[in-house]
Amino acid sequence: MKTIGYYVSDTGFGHITRSLALIEQILEESDYHIYLVSGKTQIEYAKIYLIPYEDRVTYQITQTEARTVYFENTLTTDIKTTEKNVEKFIHKLPDLLDKELETLEDLSLSAVVTDLSVLGIEVAKALDIKVIGLSNYTWYHRYQKKGLKEEYIRYYLNAYNDLDIFYQLAMADEMPGLTCPMAEGGYLMRKVNYLASVDLKKMYWPTMYLSIGQIAHKKDMIINFQSGHVFAAGSIAASGDAHVINLPNKISHSQDYLMASSLALVKPGWATVMECLILGKPFGIIVSDDNEDEELIEKLKAMNCCFSLHEDALNYLDVKKLNIKAINTKRVKVPDNTAETAKKILKFIKSSKTKA
Repeated sequence: MKTIGYYVSDTGFGHITRSLALIEQILEESDYHIYLVSGKTQIEYAKIYLIPYEDRVTYQITQTEARTVYFENTLTTDIKTTEKNVEKFIHKLPDLLDKELETLEDLSLSAVVTDLSVLGIEVAKALDIKVIGLSNYTWYHRYQKKGLKEEYIRYYLNAYNDLDIFYQLAMADEMPGLTCPMAEGGYLMRKVNYLASVDLKKMYWPTMYLSIGQIAHKKDMIINFQSGHVFAAGSIAASGDAHVINLPNKISHSQDYLMASSLALVKPGWATVMECLILGKPFGIIVSDDNEDEELIEKLKAMNCCFSLHEDALNYLDVKKLNIKAINTKRVKVPDNTAETAKKILKFIKSSKTKA
């Protein structure tokens, strides 16, 4: 049974969302099975999304990343706790690797794809098989910008430079120090069910799509949108003059709701932003005084393709005023490169099943 190991950072939903877009395409384009490794929340989400392929996917729940910690209900990084997490994770990696190798004794991997867990890199090295990286940033560079000690994070850079190829996604951060082979990864998103989106539009229009991560837990959010609707992703509790539809936390097709919306307001994670751009949606991003996606935000501002709203302004949202902000931005629509990137990955794997 030809199998690709796919290791996904267990931080939030962005990494698993774009990984599922590629995994679905890989399963459609080939006869490979997928061994998918990530955290509990991410795997539970993946199991729902990949139901049509359940006989070709094996799941493994394990810690795949150190995990960045944020101060409660904010986008601000807790540096000290995050640094401790990184130190603990690196010390824990040998045990995690041993457990993975034990699990893989009865499962032969053709190659490993990682977004962008170093555990996947270590597994590939131990098995002497190809390892493919894919991301719009590396944890080394993110941690470095946050001021984490070099003695803790240098391991990450060394690990990334063991990649056989790194697919750099569209609008990626600068990554100085990477010496592994690089290639373009493009824009990625999950497939949209256009019939479902049309049905949603008939029932709910106009609608704002709201996806703002853990800052959704801010208290007393008031939304003013007379005669309008809000598709609220995550744990958003809101009052005011608006019809708020709370989407389930593990909803596997949030992209259909985005497609059905007239406006989006989102946390500026790569996966959600790419969905807005690919679908050509007018959108705004939530910014803070400590933006981990700072480089992406600056690129978006330079393109004038969205408006920004500080997280402190989330207590009261006047959607009519947000729509006016959106009108003054450019409509930018980018291509969906998911199928193309999946084919690149498959071609690279088939070119040589083992390292030269």
